[in-house]
Amino acid sequence: AGGGRAPAWGRALLLALHGSDVRSFEGFPLGRSIFRYVLRRADRVTTVSTWLAEAVRAVVPEADPIVIPMPVAPDLFHPGDTRPSQPRVLFVGKLNLQKGIEPFLRAFARLRAPATADIVAGVASDDAPWRARAAELGIAERLRWHPLLEQAALARMLRESTVLAMP
Repeated sequence: AGGGRAPAWGRALLLALHGSDVRSFEGFPLGRSIFRYVLRRADRVTTVSTWLAEAVRAVVPEADPIVIPMPVAPDLFHPGDTRPSQPRVLFVGKLNLQKGIEPFLRAFARLRAPATADIVAGVASDDAPWRARAAELGIAERLRWHPLLEQAALARMLRESTVLAMP
């Protein structure tokens, strides 16, 4: 990507982008300028999705990010052998607007099926306001809240779910 110029300290700069780093400068002109500055000086830029690669090109058109999707451990993450007796929805992510917790709760409240939902909170998530929102929507008793889980436990929960919600 960028100019591929070696920085003054003589080491190559690899910029690995995951998403929030691109969104962090939105609505913040100085942040966009800093982001553009760093992108242009990176020797290589990687992104986890084509959407993110396009967002990088929108900031620095000459950038040429390499898309490297996040890996999956197939020995852990594979289909389950049984189906849940009752529909189970799974939401996994940081409990913030960007990850869609608000639209998820609203949509779940409209769901007519007798489903339950497991909500696995991401790093640095505060579930208190969302538990209160769930109570306002009348769905609090249908939700189970979980802290961030180890991969094996998360994989098991995925296998035990009917659907994964990714708003």
